[in-house]
Amino acid sequence: MLRFLLTIFIWITFVGGVGVYMHLRDSGQASPALAEAAPEAARAVYDIELTPTFSAQADPFALRTTDDDTPAITVTLNGASIGAIPSDISPGQPWLRRAVPGVVQGANEIYVQAAPPVSAGGTRHAVRVRILRNGQPTAETTFWNDGGASVSGTLRFTAASDGDHS
Repeated sequence: MLRFLLTIFIWITFVGGVGVYMHLRDSGQASPALAEAAPEAARAVYDIELTPTFSAQADPFALRTTDDDTPAITVTLNGASIGAIPSDISPGQPWLRRAVPGVVQGANEIYVQAAPPVSAGGTRHAVRVRILRNGQPTAETTFWNDGGASVSGTLRFTAASDGDHS
């Protein structure tokens, strides 16, 4: 009987000690802000220019949960889609999306994913991405794939405040 009571005492001491530690550990920290200030939209006009080296097709290996056609090229800005991108972009032809909504002052991130044709399995492909601020290039990069894989990548850029003309 004494062993049983000793076991219960040890467990209560151990679990209680961990509980007290966790309570005291968080009590010294400042509480998180209830609402963060929404980032301010950029005042300049930003455009996105895409130039694939292939004719994009819907990814045949993509998981489809509905009967809707999956886009051949997916572009998201800060986690939100920038809208429909035509699947008939010719190789080497730039496609321009003017006045992209959702660009905020400070850090921004663009994610691009495009599926090359399955018939061009071993060939390396690329998508060039340019960010234009008031018609002038601000950031650009080229995303390459390994032969047969989708072309994807993330471009981070900083949207200048209105007073900054760089």
